[in-house]
Amino acid sequence: MSKLKAWLTGGASAAVALWGGGAAAQVEEVVVTGIRGSLERAVDVKENAGSIVDAISAEDIADFPDTNVAESLARITGVAITRTRGGEGQFVTVRGLGEEFNAVTYNGRLLATENNGREFSFDVIASELISGAEVYKSSEARLGDGSLGGRVNIRSAKPLSRPGFHATGSFSGQYEGLDESTGLRATGVVSNTWADDTFGMIASISYQQRDARTDIAESTFLIPDVLVDANGLVNGGLDADGDGFSDDTGAVITNRDARFNGFAPSVAFTDRRRIGGTVAFQWTPSDQTEVVVDALYTNFESPGQLFGYSYFPSAFDGSFTGTNAAVNEFNQVVAHEIQAFALDLVSRQTEGEAETIAFGANIEHYFNDRWSINLDAAYSNAEGNRDNFGSASGSGTFFVLGYPNNAQFTFDANGRLTPDATFTALNLPTDTGNTSIENLTADDIRLHFARRDTIEVEDEIISLRADSKLEFGDADVLRFGVDFVGREKSNTAFNNLANQCRLCGYATPVAQNSPQLVPSLLQTFDDSFLSTADGNFPRVFPFFTTGDLEQAYADSGNADALIATFDPSASSVVEENVWGTYFQFDLDGELGRIPFMANFGTRFAYTSLTSTGSAGSLGSIVSSTLVRDPNGMTTSNQEFGFAAGGDVEIDNDYFDVLPSFNINFDLTDNYKLRLAASRSLSRPTLTDLSTFFSVTSFNPGGEQVQSANPELEAIRANNFDLSIERYGDGGTYFAVAAFYKDISDFVTNRVVEQTITVPQVIRENDGSITDNGIQDINFLVFAPQNGDSAEVYGLELAAQYLSNAGFGVSGNVTFADSTATTDGVSSQLENISDVSANGAVFYENYGFQARLSVNYRSDYLIGQTVEGGLNEFADDFTQFDLSMSYQLNDTLTVFLEGINIFNEEVIRISEFANSGFLESFEENGARWVLGVRGGF
Repeated sequence: MSKLKAWLTGGASAAVALWGGGAAAQVEEVVVTGIRGSLERAVDVKENAGSIVDAISAEDIADFPDTNVAESLARITGVAITRTRGGEGQFVTVRGLGEEFNAVTYNGRLLATENNGREFSFDVIASELISGAEVYKSSEARLGDGSLGGRVNIRSAKPLSRPGFHATGSFSGQYEGLDESTGLRATGVVSNTWADDTFGMIASISYQQRDARTDIAESTFLIPDVLVDANGLVNGGLDADGDGFSDDTGAVITNRDARFNGFAPSVAFTDRRRIGGTVAFQWTPSDQTEVVVDALYTNFESPGQLFGYSYFPSAFDGSFTGTNAAVNEFNQVVAHEIQAFALDLVSRQTEGEAETIAFGANIEHYFNDRWSINLDAAYSNAEGNRDNFGSASGSGTFFVLGYPNNAQFTFDANGRLTPDATFTALNLPTDTGNTSIENLTADDIRLHFARRDTIEVEDEIISLRADSKLEFGDADVLRFGVDFVGREKSNTAFNNLANQCRLCGYATPVAQNSPQLVPSLLQTFDDSFLSTADGNFPRVFPFFTTGDLEQAYADSGNADALIATFDPSASSVVEENVWGTYFQFDLDGELGRIPFMANFGTRFAYTSLTSTGSAGSLGSIVSSTLVRDPNGMTTSNQEFGFAAGGDVEIDNDYFDVLPSFNINFDLTDNYKLRLAASRSLSRPTLTDLSTFFSVTSFNPGGEQVQSANPELEAIRANNFDLSIERYGDGGTYFAVAAFYKDISDFVTNRVVEQTITVPQVIRENDGSITDNGIQDINFLVFAPQNGDSAEVYGLELAAQYLSNAGFGVSGNVTFADSTATTDGVSSQLENISDVSANGAVFYENYGFQARLSVNYRSDYLIGQTVEGGLNEFADDFTQFDLSMSYQLNDTLTVFLEGINIFNEEVIRISEFANSGFLESFEENGARWVLGVRGGF
């Protein structure tokens, strides 16, 4: 019998375990299913791998351990995830290195993504559409390149692994604890084989819908340089005398470099709809040949609305004053009282959508028992936009209404995560007798700011592989091959930057042109808002829809101000071609009397890059425009125009030699020792490699620019791993692993201050233009650069015990740290938590399953020099999940799942982590899923 036939026959029983159910055709075997079976199969993958690998596996057909693939991956040792608003896992971090450093493949092929860069969003694929996944933590030459942290391979099922006709389906309802809304999930899988089980087909479809709500409290309007005198008087704003600060008040200055934050609560609603399907055909026309053709389709829509309020602390000229200020040891103003210029009400609408298709064809042929070839071709395409609720590009439609007649604002964050705050509207035109925020009416509100901003993304990948395997001796193998990956990523930006401040200045009352909107424009939110936050601030506030404001702009004759037009400076196309070739030896023998299994090889990779876009730059600014209201005051919102810079095309290429070595010693029947060493690379994210250039902050004194850098080099690392593992019976094991990565040329966001002299004009309320002379504008310019060096190192501990009585426990913990040096300054890398841990206890017997699991991640750096030049950190996070099921009969099972059952909040804090000064606080609530699953 040929090698291929033996593989197919032997693999049938293992695949039955993967799918659940009885023994394979003509194979007498007791198959373990459910939670225990899933864990045992994952351990089998780890134990028998030629490198350092961890895995997850489906419990049964269309029955993955979690509702989200990323959340299942987070239970793997050394893996952590980041979550979207709404609490769903989205991106994967491996051994502290973020999503941009990890390659994600589908059946071994790189998959296109609708994100601006390379990062893959796991929330676009329903977990029911896959059968398992592996995380390769050490390199093998045969696997490809592109990852410093780990390589994640998602697997779909093959029909011949389970001969005959089978059908499985599930239906469940989902309850959102925070929003008190319901959603649904439905999945169906069917497979069949024909022609004496030599030809088969499997198809799956999945639909999910949920209405997610997130309650948010954020710090806003960070002003990095304000004065606070000995009497607690705050003085900040435009630098009138050129000393780098606002004009002195004459008092004794105790803090000349204090940082001042505003406060903005909001609530976001997202309608998340996901539909997807897979199909695969498998054919074995002979004992020597296998052909597999598969396809994947997903469509993920996540439109959202956000409503909130905030105060704008600056007057028209950008200055502000306050009293009773308190400054902490980190020079942050943690308490103050301000006569704010405006009380702002904000509304935001996003239209996130992602559509992904992938096709692949694979032929494996054995010429004889020792020589085989594998040919693979694949195509994937992703289109869409991922609008978000942030303040940067891609944030959809964003409106600001305001009450401009001064609002009293008091703020006290000292000793609390969220502050005590009061908003009092003064001199209300309607004179309701109650000046609190919830009593504002549409008659009090003026039009102000309107932004429409989106980025359309298209990603296209073509991959070709030819691998050959030559066996010699008893168990030694030579692998060699060539491969090609061609990728084109286009980011096309549309916005209304030239007109977003058309009505700035709060000069146009809504009621002036749109009296029909006044009765319904402002609605009031309920007092369940941010119920777990510790501060005492208004929970009830008015809000409005973006549709109302679009009508108001049309009624005022300014509908054209909302038209988003093509922005060449923020648009780009990146073409990347990677040619690779490799050889790898797999050896099996003894060293002394100790059996070992090893592989060593080298991959050669040539990367060619072309980045195309506009030649926009700071020097092309032709004017900065301020807007003046009828009283002669200029607003603090500016507009910037750019001269046509023409097209630019930048080429970049580099060649790499990437050796790898793995050796596994069977010290005893139970103990393994693994050693690994390799050189790997991760190419910069495609966003950084574009020609992107955009002004991201317009307020006077806080102007900022973000740009990309197509000439970035790849990030490279020398990696060393050591692992000691003990395997027992029935999936029980214990492992200790240490890792070290020496990284060069890592990419960091550097900030420089650049002064540009430009002509400035003032646009009057009637649309006329007044010359304001030549002005110097100081920009903070953010741009990615290759850094000097970095080190990542850590220790992993993992254990699992499965008893014959049905009880089981598993857990792991990862300790990691990093050091980075840029221009001689030491810091740490982003996304690395000092400690991440997972644990689960379960019971499974007599048709009943129950599992309680926990996922923990300590605080970590999100981004360097993010807002106002400060670093931003994610606070520690602990999530508990619960799942239970009962098998009613041989066909039907009912199940209950709880996600984030204790409503853990997502918290971000400022650079001064010990100060407790809030960046953002997000409450997503718990989710509960109740359903039924059946099959035959």
